[in-house]
Amino acid sequence: MDRTIPQAVTLLLREEGGALHVNEIYNRLLEGGFRFTGQNPTISIAVSLNRNTRFRKVAPGTFDLMIRDASKAS
Repeated sequence: MDRTIPQAVTLLLREEGGALHVNEIYNRLLEGGFRFTGQNPTISIAVSLNRNTRFRKVAPGTFDLMIRDASKAS
């Protein structure tokens, strides 16, 4: 099933349990078989996450989920 960048990154950050830099997000999505269109996938990721209220920027180029599932926090 094809996922959007926000859908794929949401799953990735949930599994990770913390923030990731766009380069790491890109590498992990590639490893997971995500297909990117366009010439600058890391920029596409950053723009997509910046525009989506589900994510928050915690450092330059680094994003986390806005709301973490409290039941999974330890």
